[in-house]
Amino acid sequence: MFFHFCTMNRTNTVNRADEWLSLLAKTYGWTDQLMEQKIKASFFQLVEPGMTAAIKQMRVKNRILYLDIPHAAAKNDMQYRLSELKEAVNLMLKQPYLQAIQLV
Repeated sequence: MFFHFCTMNRTNTVNRADEWLSLLAKTYGWTDQLMEQKIKASFFQLVEPGMTAAIKQMRVKNRILYLDIPHAAAKNDMQYRLSELKEAVNLMLKQPYLQAIQLV
């Protein structure tokens, strides 16, 4: 037997606990922080260690992964793989979350 924890609000609509948790996660940005960590982990699994060493900083903002690569040769190599990497990361996430990868 499985019970759902439910509450009733002022408009007499019933809300389940998982709906509240989802709303809290969205309100406080937990969902975005989790996706940011998943994107970074997926990216590091896809890219060889020599290339990841060339990345000075990596951040995700508005579903865009920004890579700061100061080394010109590494930046040039990465430029050719951006669309392939974006598709591979989205495939690993099992949803089209990442919109683009941009080099800074």
